[in-house]
Order: sequence, then C-alpha cells, then structure tokens
Amino acid sequence: MTIKITLDVNDYLTYHLYLASKSDSLKKRRLIHWFIIPIVYVIAGYAFVYLNGAEMIKTIFLATALIWFLIYPFYSKWAIRRFLTRQIIKRYENLIDKEGSLKLDDKKITVKSHDASMDFDYKDIKDIIELSNHFLIDLKVASSLILPKHKIPDEILAKVIDKIIDKTGLTPKIQTLWGWK
Repeated sequence: MTIKITLDVNDYLTYHLYLASKSDSLKKRRLIHWFIIPIVYVIAGYAFVYLNGAEMIKTIFLATALIWFLIYPFYSKWAIRRFLTRQIIKRYENLIDKEGSLKLDDKKITVKSHDASMDFDYKDIKDIIELSNHFLIDLKVASSLILPKHKIPDEILAKVIDKIIDKTGLTPKIQTLWGWK
C-alpha cells in the first residue's frame, strides 16, 4: 500500500509543538520564567523603597511584575510558536510542500521524499499518537512520521493505521484533546 503525502509548515509545526508540550525541560523553563521574573521585580521594588524611599518606583515595579505574571503564558505560547515556525521553514525548506510517499509492505515501511528514501522495520515504531488532525508514528531510529488526517482519505488512513497496529501490536495513544498551551 502506497500513499502520497504533502506536508506543509503547519503539519511540521503541530508535530514540534506536540514535542515541546511534552518536554519537561521546556515546561520547567517556562514555569521558572513565569515566576522568577515577577519575584525579581517585587524584590527590586521593595529594595528601592528600603534604600531610597521611592514609593513610585516600587509601584511601577509591582505593576510590571503583575503584568508579566498575567501576560507571560500568552507571550511564551506565541513566542515558541513563532520561533518553531521560523526554524521549521529553515530546516525543512526542501521538504515543505513537496510530495512524498509512504509505502507499507509486510516487512518494512518506506518513506520517500523528492530527494531521499528511508526504510524502517515495524519493530522500529515506538508509539502511535493520534492528535485531533494528525497521526504521529513515533520511531526509535528517527523522529516521527506525520500523517495529516485532512490530507489522506479516511479509509486509506484507517488501513495504514490498522496495518501498523497489526504489525506492531501497539495501541494508539489518543491525544485528540491536545492543544498547544
């Protein structure tokens, strides 16, 4: 069974945002930035009052801390999305909007792009992840295969996923409520 797929920036972005949302180090870094910077502003504001008696500067620092605390989750969500989009455009410029193919045999999976080809055994599949608009086939030897639901007919996609499930014995992880936060 062979299917043709063309991935765009949003397909790659969904995959990378999903990875980022599962990264413990990124979660920790975002949490630290969310809390540490307002704490520094509060301490600095009170230090100005203690050292100089500058009530106005304290108020400005406290307001800045509050604004940071309220706005940072939205800002970091936007900034990471923007950063990843730029990186994807640079890194995948030869793959974006280029037709590739996915061929499933009884023994292996062959992925072809316009300039490369890779073969994977079914035993190289680590996970099958179902998002609301994509299936991600996580591989042990490479990153993942991205299968956009809106670009592959439902009956063909169901056959591909069923074949992978039959060959690997894996149960898909249903993450259809996942969204970038």
